[in-house]
Amino acid sequence: MIILNSYLYTLIKFTNKMYIPSDVMPRIVSFLDPKDRAKMAMVNKAWNQFIYRDCLWGKDRWTYKPGIVGTVMHLPVGSRHIGSPYKACFFYWLQAKGLVLTGSISSQYRDWKRQGSPCLYIQHHRFEDTLIAASRYKELSSVNKLYIFHRFATYEIQEDTNRYRSFLQTLWQEFQYIQMHQPSLAFRGPLPSGTDLVSLFRSDSQRMIRAYQDELRTYIQHYMDRLQECIRALERRGTAAWILNDAAYAKDPMTALDSIAFTF
Repeated sequence: MIILNSYLYTLIKFTNKMYIPSDVMPRIVSFLDPKDRAKMAMVNKAWNQFIYRDCLWGKDRWTYKPGIVGTVMHLPVGSRHIGSPYKACFFYWLQAKGLVLTGSISSQYRDWKRQGSPCLYIQHHRFEDTLIAASRYKELSSVNKLYIFHRFATYEIQEDTNRYRSFLQTLWQEFQYIQMHQPSLAFRGPLPSGTDLVSLFRSDSQRMIRAYQDELRTYIQHYMDRLQECIRALERRGTAAWILNDAAYAKDPMTALDSIAFTF
């Protein structure tokens, strides 16, 4: 038995299958993380066709306009993250801590998870939660809310097609920014020489810093390489399948849902 803990969801059973109404399934998918959607696409061909539609990707990606943070927008405690925090959130948090050689990157990642996976990206959170005058925003009509959004922010992904690729590209750019702005990565001069106690301390310290930098760079590059592999795979696949999947679903959503029905 499948239980959906919300009055929004209605399950209709026919014979030996469970069917979800066409106006409900997109609502369910909207609560899933991109990673979950990607896993769903690998279940079978029918799920792949349902998930590989441009309208499902990157709709919640936004970014703030210059000069807004600190004047109209901030990141208060309790802001709701859009989906689950991911590795870029961790590396950005780690960067904000500065150079803290208290353990390996893996141990610091576990510490980040224990702290509730804090994310310092304002744009990773719901727009309405980041507004300083959030109470005023809640009182506005939907039209005025949209007006305020476009005054202070913009959608990060503008394309109508190949949106999954664009979404992965934005993730890759986050890793690239973190990699380029590590504060001490540029320091790669010769190690201090000498046998006196001060020189030995300097030499050992720089050696530890370099080891930390190399480990961090390796971790970040690993995820950048994985994203590039996914981007290249999508480029090889092309956009025709996505366009056809969107058109087929728009024409007959119930047939698409029938192909992905849950069975007992």
